[in-house]
Amino acid sequence: LSIRRQRQMCIRDSPNIQRFNLSVVYTCASHDYLTNDLITRHKKERLAWGVSTQNELIEIFATNNKDSWTIIFTNTNGLSCGLVGGEQGLIFK
Repeated sequence: LSIRRQRQMCIRDSPNIQRFNLSVVYTCASHDYLTNDLITRHKKERLAWGVSTQNELIEIFATNNKDSWTIIFTNTNGLSCGLVGGEQGLIFK
């Protein structure tokens, strides 16, 4: 399942601020399916979470040694989407 969202981005180029819209396609699944896959198949654990101004749940998952990480968001309908991920170390202890 994929969803398309409009995100407004701004770049600070002192003293001007430029604003532009990005059309982004995310791969999504139910929250239970996505988090279970991160935990069981990718061996990641949830390190942190928060709620956005749009009432989306934002979660950070990382491997035990913190060398691989994923950030997901979940909307109010329980649909979770991968936002970004990487394989560089995190500063979390």
